[in-house]
Amino acid sequence: MDIYGIPQLFMSIVRSADMNHTPDVRTRAIVPLWCCHFTMQFVETILKSGQIAHLLGAAGILAGIGDWRQQKGGGNFGQFAVVSEEDAAMRGLMRNAGRKAQDAALADPACYDDESTKMLAWFYEELEQRKLTPAPRKVRHNGTTADAGVEA
Repeated sequence: MDIYGIPQLFMSIVRSADMNHTPDVRTRAIVPLWCCHFTMQFVETILKSGQIAHLLGAAGILAGIGDWRQQKGGGNFGQFAVVSEEDAAMRGLMRNAGRKAQDAALADPACYDDESTKMLAWFYEELEQRKLTPAPRKVRHNGTTADAGVEA
């Protein structure tokens, strides 16, 4: 199974399960627009292909996939829809958001939202102040680039 989509950096503050509920920064890859193409086997005498498509569609709305999905009660990420192989958006992702584009995005990540941009800029600023890195990094968000010490 191949998964297509450009990963972005998503950072959020969470509380640990310890007695003090210590805050921590969780850093995850998030893929806002994605698709996958897969083959499925099932017993056709019991279920028909249309029924399988409806079950998958319902799972995409009700359960989702990945972290912070609605099934877990923590968020509203991970929803998906079943589309035909001729879907233009899916074809575009398969053409432009494959492994090569994903590797490039991982080598030079863009932030998903303003909060992630600010946290990453703060992180690079701290590295520089503590002399743990030789030069400040650039932080990218929505196609714009800013120095790490400058609020994006």
